[in-house]
Amino acid sequence: MDVSKSIAIDGYKVYCNVIALPSGQFKIEVATYRKDADQAKTICEPPHARFYEDQAEAEKNAHFILKGIKQVLPGGKPHFTLG
Repeated sequence: MDVSKSIAIDGYKVYCNVIALPSGQFKIEVATYRKDADQAKTICEPPHARFYEDQAEAEKNAHFILKGIKQVLPGGKPHFTLG
């Protein structure tokens, strides 16, 4: 489920999504794609990726992670600036 608005960085659209797993847990994925091309999405796990028991906690962290992305490298990999 997409819990955030996208941001545009370096010609890419960047999304931070919370994914519901069959186990009932949640995880966060970051997806990027070029705004001006029919390029496949690049999907990455954020640093310190973990599973969440609570969806609200995962959504809160997804927003924090999205705010921490300040650059997208060539090829679509986001550069995370999280502490």
